[in-house]
Amino acid sequence: MNKIRQMLNRILGRSIDEISAQGSPQGLYLLNDPTTPDLVVPQVLPKRPENLSFTVNEFHPTKLNSKDLRDNYVVNTYITVCNVANYFQSVVSGFDRPVKGWAATPNLTILPFAGKKLNAFYNRSSLQFFYAPNPHTNKMIYTSASAEIVSHELGHALLDILRPDLWNVQALEVWAFHEAFSDITTIANALHYDDLIVKMLEETKGSLMNTNILSKLAEELGGASKKSCIRDVSEVYNYVDPHKLPQKAEGNTLCAEPHNFSRVFSGAWYELLVRIYEKEKGKMGDIKAIKHARDVAYSRLLKATIISPNTIKFFDGLAKCMVATEKMKGNAYTQIFEEVFMKRGILRPVVKILSNLRYTDVLHDLEKEDQISKKGDVIVTRKPRPRKMVIANYWVSDLSSSNPLYNVELEVPGDSYYLFDDKQLIDESHPDDSEILESSVLCALSVKNYQGLGENEMWEIKNNKLIRNHVFCGCFTAT
Repeated sequence: MNKIRQMLNRILGRSIDEISAQGSPQGLYLLNDPTTPDLVVPQVLPKRPENLSFTVNEFHPTKLNSKDLRDNYVVNTYITVCNVANYFQSVVSGFDRPVKGWAATPNLTILPFAGKKLNAFYNRSSLQFFYAPNPHTNKMIYTSASAEIVSHELGHALLDILRPDLWNVQALEVWAFHEAFSDITTIANALHYDDLIVKMLEETKGSLMNTNILSKLAEELGGASKKSCIRDVSEVYNYVDPHKLPQKAEGNTLCAEPHNFSRVFSGAWYELLVRIYEKEKGKMGDIKAIKHARDVAYSRLLKATIISPNTIKFFDGLAKCMVATEKMKGNAYTQIFEEVFMKRGILRPVVKILSNLRYTDVLHDLEKEDQISKKGDVIVTRKPRPRKMVIANYWVSDLSSSNPLYNVELEVPGDSYYLFDDKQLIDESHPDDSEILESSVLCALSVKNYQGLGENEMWEIKNNKLIRNHVFCGCFTAT
């Protein structure tokens, strides 16, 4: 931390202690993590987000200028939570959808030093950041010291606000999207800082699809497994049906594990950002174009997340909703969205026979919980229909009765949706029992064999129902 303070002194032209003595409410903010001590900026305490009450354990405003390392990490956590939540709220408020609170708690408790292990997680009532020595260097790693890890875990809580129906659902693409959304939120937050953008441009020489400071997530934590980071969104992974993939794989091999598979969508989103930047940089200049691309790509994602159907093929529905949202917003980048999602195999061409439904038919059939998003001739209708399934009620050869989830009630995707353009139905989706059963079996095997089942594990059986306890950052599962 002395090195960080020395760097800040050079940036400011005077010491942080001198500034503090003059009463300026500025402190140190570590933009990335301790692997990049030069990336630090002076920071005032940001405003707290409205309607999102939270408590950071050990935080007090007087710690802003503390010289104690532990205090610095606490303050860093507080600042990151405020900045990420405020940006999220500013985007969502543009949809006439005010954020009224967290998904499942009136106050989110945040523990910067939750215990000793290399991980961090969100459990609907708290964010918990752990610490442990790097097994190779014995240097202590504090996950709360990483703005990226804090942003990522908060991302899970923000997605839970938008779509609480995704929390317990048994569908690998939904699980993977929770991770992708959180990684994307991390990148969107980082792109508010010119220092990080300049570093990104320097490292890539303007070719942002090359690996860089912002495409690599959680470098210090990645070092604990002798990797440069835990995930890198500049890497290209095309969509493969997860039911055709192994449940576990080493290195860069794609597999049906949520953190690993999330890279399919987060990487596509990152390419959207890069393509929008490349289109606009000649007119706007580099930094302004990157921030514009950030706002376009993140706002389209958030809007699409709200209206996207909860289905087994979640990535496909989400991509179609992002394209539809871009059309509603003026169509400036629709071609980019379609090209990226098609190239990566996420957006599937509609080859099925569609029904003869008209928009007026869908309107007539609406129920209270149904959602409509409309602008001009583009209309998306989502019909949420939560479903339950017990695998034992079906003949299944891939799952034995010895699996603890065989006779347990599972929450499964059940939404329908309709997409109209120029008053024509261009896509629709309805629950498919065979797909849902196949997905449920894959999820049951994953929960039992890899994710953990029990009171302190990711999943738990309560009253004969499978309930999610938490999501974690996946420190050693996908690099």
